[in-house]
Amino acid sequence: MGILATENEQLILIYSKASRMGKKAFAYVKAIDKPKRLINIDKETVSKTVWLEIAELLNKDIADLFDTDAIVFKELNANKLSTDDWLKMIKQNTKLLQQPILIEGKQATIIKQLEDIYSYFETSGNGFNKSKEAIASGNHRADSY
Repeated sequence: MGILATENEQLILIYSKASRMGKKAFAYVKAIDKPKRLINIDKETVSKTVWLEIAELLNKDIADLFDTDAIVFKELNANKLSTDDWLKMIKQNTKLLQQPILIEGKQATIIKQLEDIYSYFETSGNGFNKSKEAIASGNHRADSY
């Protein structure tokens, strides 16, 4: 078991309110009827160990969690940064996390669009399809496939 407390019944949102998507994800996740932990990295420090654990859950390099299009990278060669360099940078510049990360149990998702959150909502009706495709098309009835 890692440092990050991951329970199947609890959602963990790691976001920056400096990010437009972070603000939107915060509102959506707050509305989900499940226990949750909302971590705004602008106010709460995430340890290096937790960042590494998140990268492992996502099966990504640490650099893939952050916005390499940010202005700060125009002067740096992002390809030459070490994992430790990335971890120092996110601590100093939380705006680098433009896409929030949602964790439930041992599953993590980088929220690139709000539809990535929809599957975490519980449904109470039978025959309701909550897949991304059904939500995007507005076709939610399971029998319409």
